[in-house]
Amino acid sequence: MKKILLVGLTVAILALVGCKDDAADTQPAEVIDLNPTTEEVAVVEETTPVTENATTESEQTTQPAVTTETTTTTTTTTTSPQITVIDNTGNSAAVNTYKDYSTEIEAEVNSAVSISGNIQTEIENVAKVAEKYQPLADAAQTQDEINMSSKWFYTIWDKELNSLWSRINSLADDQTKARLLADQQNWLAMIEEVKIDNIGTKEAGGSMYPYQENTFMKEITYNRCLVLANELAKLKGETFTMPAHSKYGTFVDNQGTSSVYGYIVTKKSIENQDVAEITIDGMGFLEGIFADYGNGDLSFISYDQTVKGNIHIDGWNGATFMITECTSGMFTAGDTFEFNFVY
Repeated sequence: MKKILLVGLTVAILALVGCKDDAADTQPAEVIDLNPTTEEVAVVEETTPVTENATTESEQTTQPAVTTETTTTTTTTTTSPQITVIDNTGNSAAVNTYKDYSTEIEAEVNSAVSISGNIQTEIENVAKVAEKYQPLADAAQTQDEINMSSKWFYTIWDKELNSLWSRINSLADDQTKARLLADQQNWLAMIEEVKIDNIGTKEAGGSMYPYQENTFMKEITYNRCLVLANELAKLKGETFTMPAHSKYGTFVDNQGTSSVYGYIVTKKSIENQDVAEITIDGMGFLEGIFADYGNGDLSFISYDQTVKGNIHIDGWNGATFMITECTSGMFTAGDTFEFNFVY
């Protein structure tokens, strides 16, 4: 009987030991993967939210959920509606031709002014602002988009023009201020007539006219910025180098007033020819072609070949036109006319 009890006790003890070993063998199976992949965690996060009284083991397995949240946030950003992004290199992540960029442009021009150590650098930095908006023009396909995108280049230089004038107004003495103010008022007063002389009327221009108008206004406003930048640099005791004037431009005889008495317009025609239009006060209108001989000297011949002459562009000081030959009796060889207001 004792043997039977002893054997039974031994068997029971062995059974208990065996169960303990089995438990030890299977316990790690519950915690094998302490660093599951992001995909696995994402599934857990969506179906089984972590509770505040979770065990230590549960907290360990859900730690990667922080990474999952970051991934989810990034995905949400890239799939949300995109806005126009134009970086400092001029690249665009998405282009919105119809967005109003006035606020951004004003801030960017103000920033270009504030970071510039001198006026020369300021003009260069504002030009870089203009470069940032080139992707808008490049992406434009319809005429409406082309018209819209061309507006911002003019806006940029118009903001700079106002900034330059504001500082001139603060720094100039009364005599200088009066001279520059008169010039600026004359420039503004003649713009409409000068614009028509260059690109024609809105009615004649059709759907392309807004683009032509914006492009012309950008060009003459940029030129005016250079003139005022040179004046402001003088007031600040800085050196400013004006770029060489192009063979294309508009030069007005305003006789010191706000009226256009005559003008020379040199430009590239639709047929890709160098052409000139010349109005001389009280004497008539000429149009023809010109050849560039360098140093601002242009040889002119009218379309009817009755008038020949030389146009000389004196940089930013204006232009002159001298008659060298005339068979119509309208002019005499040697007649010279001045156009001293530069657009």
